[in-house]
Amino acid sequence: MQSRHGAVNAANRHLFVDDAAHPYACPEDRRFTWIRGRQVGGRSLMWGGVALRMSDHELLAARDDGWGEPWPVSHAELAPYYARAEAFMRVAGARDGVPQQPDGAFEPPFPLTGGELALRGLIERRWPERRLIAARGIPEAPAGWDLPFPAYSSQATTLRAAHATGRLTVRTGAIAARVELDPTGDAASGVVIVDAQSGREELVPARVLVLAASSIETARLLFNSACPAFPDGLGNRSGALGRYLMDHPLVGIRGHVPGLSRDSMPPFVGPQGFVIPRFRNLGRRDAGYLRGFSITGAVQRSVRGAAPGECPFVLAALCEMLPHPSNRVIPRPDVKDAWGVPGVEIDCRYGDNERAMMDDALAVLREMAAAAGYEVREQVMRAEPGAIIHEVGTARMGTDPATSVVDPDLRCWDIRNLFIVDGSCFPSSGCQNPSLTMMALAARAGDHIAKEVQSWRAA
Repeated sequence: MQSRHGAVNAANRHLFVDDAAHPYACPEDRRFTWIRGRQVGGRSLMWGGVALRMSDHELLAARDDGWGEPWPVSHAELAPYYARAEAFMRVAGARDGVPQQPDGAFEPPFPLTGGELALRGLIERRWPERRLIAARGIPEAPAGWDLPFPAYSSQATTLRAAHATGRLTVRTGAIAARVELDPTGDAASGVVIVDAQSGREELVPARVLVLAASSIETARLLFNSACPAFPDGLGNRSGALGRYLMDHPLVGIRGHVPGLSRDSMPPFVGPQGFVIPRFRNLGRRDAGYLRGFSITGAVQRSVRGAAPGECPFVLAALCEMLPHPSNRVIPRPDVKDAWGVPGVEIDCRYGDNERAMMDDALAVLREMAAAAGYEVREQVMRAEPGAIIHEVGTARMGTDPATSVVDPDLRCWDIRNLFIVDGSCFPSSGCQNPSLTMMALAARAGDHIAKEVQSWRAA
């Protein structure tokens, strides 16, 4: 399954798990491509570095169209934490004034190529509602940093800062197996780990426990922590644990731009290139489906797989996936990893709304390519979830403990010292890359935890 990720190569294959040692199940007719990296830094070592905010068009969409639950936080509430993450990560971008793609605290943007500038002029003249802007993110280390790993990885950012405090302990070769409750039954006492070398179990105690294992792994850990007080999974009195799994459907085209020079083509890596923010269903229903998609792309850049002597282009659309309770992670005690930890079954499919959006997005991409005179050589449509590695949901946040797993501060409703800060908490997926929103939510939860711990000390 790992080889299905387009970035896997001989140099980085060691960053992806061995599927034989990390099995999972799927229904025969519904495959889910689960891409994982189990090393210090996790999948931040394989991340592309794209950093986009979500707008209220995504966060509060359920309030407007009635599907699912709105986020219990707005963009205005998240904005200070977005800004903190952007400044910390040194996100590059321009202040473009596009409401559906909010501006942030940016370093100078990466320049567009001549081909991209020409495409922007054509698109904005013909379709004024489609705004082509420079991509936003973190593609390389700041000047003076000599790093053996990507600048947007945990090693280069959060772990680096934590290490500088002198108060960080990193435990490697430790497989999280389950969360243990204390005698009160409403607080966690710590996490049980399995030593990868010896196979011995050990309880690592904690006054506060923060889960950030990724959407599916967090659900797996909580299911494996079932106990008499929580027979259906720790913190799962609502029954929402494991449900509402989402990923971004993707469609794309690539090919050749006739008559465009190949001289001095910069690489198309990470957040270089451009973004066309969502323009469907903004304030009014103008498509035959709910929500929308955003477009990313590149013109006149060095693209892997491009034919020799040709000037390549790439256009791809990330589509929002609606939350369905039937798209879920299910505990499978009979499917165990190499350390004996029970695994999961992933049952997830795209529905009619996703298929309609993908068809429309593909038509839009082809329409723009034809208007620009591009020659399309290849079309991509992801027919199964998981491959884009944007999975979210499974422990969603909300204002009602009867329908959600964590509260607006990301505290588990049922376990007072347990917080979930990865993509599990997303009530909906939006159409933007989710990493920056995860960072903002984690920073917000961190502030809440810090204040609470200070109150404990004062008491």
